[in-house]
Amino acid sequence: MEIIVRYWKDLSKEMKWNRNWIIISSWSGNPVIADISKVETPIYYDYVGGEFSPKLLVDSLEKFDYFLSVWLDKHDDRYYKNGEYQSDFSEVR
Repeated sequence: MEIIVRYWKDLSKEMKWNRNWIIISSWSGNPVIADISKVETPIYYDYVGGEFSPKLLVDSLEKFDYFLSVWLDKHDDRYYKNGEYQSDFSEVR
């Protein structure tokens, strides 16, 4: 437990969260994040032992939905396997 706490880093400040970012929660706890206010949406996800990193540009919400289904399928996500996924909007006040 001490090891986990020692290496914990709050990335939300670095990433400058805003109300236009959507978070899709996965069973593993690694989120997929997209800025829904932009035509070209940067996609982020948290990989093991690393920081958030841009992995893909999506030019429409339809393509984002396709990317999401592929990503969740590859990561064996239980919500995707059940035909659903969880999404939330993050907003800093």
